[in-house]
Amino acid sequence: MFCVGLFLSYGVALAFRLWPQHLVALDLLLAPAGCVVLLALGAWLERGKARGRSPSGRTVSATT
Repeated sequence: MFCVGLFLSYGVALAFRLWPQHLVALDLLLAPAGCVVLLALGAWLERGKARGRSPSGRTVSATT
């Protein structure tokens, strides 16, 4: 999850560097989009935990 956030922030920084004249529009577009991506990823990972699976797809016991 942390790594995905780092890659998203790198992508936003790259977009800011490539199109500095559109900084406000990019900020208004990319910040909420990044939040949605991280929320969706977190929900997907938690759904897998509730079903007893690790993010790699392996079954985990209830004690871990």
